[in-house]
Amino acid sequence: MSGNSPRLGLRIGAVAAVWCLLSVAAWACNVPVFRYALERWPTDPYHLAVFHQEGEQEAIQSVLAALEGRPVNVEIELLDVTQLEEGDWRLQGVELDSEQLPWAVLRYPPLPGPPPPIAWAGKLDADALAALTHSNARQEVIRRILTGESAVWVLIESGDAEKDQAARERLEQHLAEAERELRIPGLEELDYAPEDGMGAGPELLGTHDVNEEFIPLKVGFSVISIARDNPAESQFIELLSGTEPDLHEYVDQPMAFPIFGQGRALWALVGEGINSRNIIESCVFLTGPCSCQIKHLNPGTDLLMDFDWYGALEGRVPPPPEVSVEMLTSVLPVMDDLPEEELAAAEVSSEGGGPEAAEGGESTAADAAVARAAPAAAAERPAADAAEGGASLFVITGVMLGGLALLVAGTTVILLGKKRE
Repeated sequence: MSGNSPRLGLRIGAVAAVWCLLSVAAWACNVPVFRYALERWPTDPYHLAVFHQEGEQEAIQSVLAALEGRPVNVEIELLDVTQLEEGDWRLQGVELDSEQLPWAVLRYPPLPGPPPPIAWAGKLDADALAALTHSNARQEVIRRILTGESAVWVLIESGDAEKDQAARERLEQHLAEAERELRIPGLEELDYAPEDGMGAGPELLGTHDVNEEFIPLKVGFSVISIARDNPAESQFIELLSGTEPDLHEYVDQPMAFPIFGQGRALWALVGEGINSRNIIESCVFLTGPCSCQIKHLNPGTDLLMDFDWYGALEGRVPPPPEVSVEMLTSVLPVMDDLPEEELAAAEVSSEGGGPEAAEGGESTAADAAVARAAPAAAAERPAADAAEGGASLFVITGVMLGGLALLVAGTTVILLGKKRE
C-alpha cells in the first residue's frame, strides 16, 4: 500500500458509510449500484429525427433497414420539412439546408424539462448510421462488463503523450487501490427490496438469478484508452463528450469516463481531475448499495449501443469477441475489415487496472507521474481534505432532514463539482 493508504481507507469508509446510511434509510437494498444497474436499468432510448423532403422516404427507409431487428436503444422519426410548424421542439438547435437533406439529428435520452441536447447531427447515410450505433470500443466495454467488471473506464486521450500517460498511470494505480480496499456482499447475500422488479426488462422482472459463473459478482475495474483522432471511434467519442455541456472546452485534456450497467456513463473526470480522490469516490459510488431504485435520480447518461443486454444476462446472447488494444489506441480499419492474418497478429491481451498494476516499480512510476502532472493538486490537498469532511457532514445531515431525493441530488452535485479539481 502507498503512503496514502490510511487516508484512502478513511475516505472509502466515510463515503461508504454515507451510502450505507442511504440504503438503510430508503429500501435496505444492499445490491451494489453497478450490479443493480446491469440487471434492472434498461437503456434509455435516443431520439433520431430524420428531416426530409417529399419523395425521399423510400431511400431513407432503405438506409434505416440496417437497424431493423437490432437491439439499438434509439427511436426514429421521419419528418417532412414541409409539414413542420415553427416552434416544433424537434427543430430546436437545428439548422436545415435543403441541399443537405435528408438530415439526421440524434438527441440524448429525454428527461423532464426542455428538449434533450443534440448528440450528433449530419447527413444520413449507411456509414454514418453504422458509426453512430456500433464501434469496437463499445463492443469491448460490453464484453468486459459481462465478465463481471464493476465499471470499464474509457480514457479519451488528449494527443499529448505526457498528459495521457500520466492520466493512465493515475487511473491504474488508484483503481488497483480501490479493488484492494472496497468490499461488496457475495451473490448469496444480496438483499433485493420487494419493489426491485420495477423498471426491469420483462425477462428478469421479479427474478435475481443471473448466472454467477457467466457474470461473477466482484469488484473489478479496467481501462480502455482511445486515441482522440481514431476515426472509427469518432462518434463514440462525440457521444461521451456531450454527456456534460462543457466537456468540449477540454479537448486538450485527457478525459476518463467510468461506464457501468447496460452501457451507462457516469460523470467525466478531466485533466487534473483524474486524481485519487475523484477516482476513489467514483468507485465507492459504483460499488455502494443501490439505495435509489428510481434510475433517473441517479447520475449518469446511457450511451447508444447495439446490443441485447437482457439476452446476454439470460445466456441467450454471447458476449462480443475481445478487441485488441491496438484496435482502440491506433488509427486502424475496423476489426471486420482486417485480413485474417493481420487480425490474428493484432490480438493481444487486454490491459486492465488489476492489483498488480500498482505493485513494485510501477507504483513508483505512477506516483512520479502524479507528482509531475499535478503539483497544484498536491498543494491544495489539505484544503481538499477539509472540504471532503464538510461535504460528508452535509450529506449525512441531508439524509436526516431532506429525504432520499434531495440527498441523491446533493451527493451528485458534490461529486461532479470535484471532478475537475
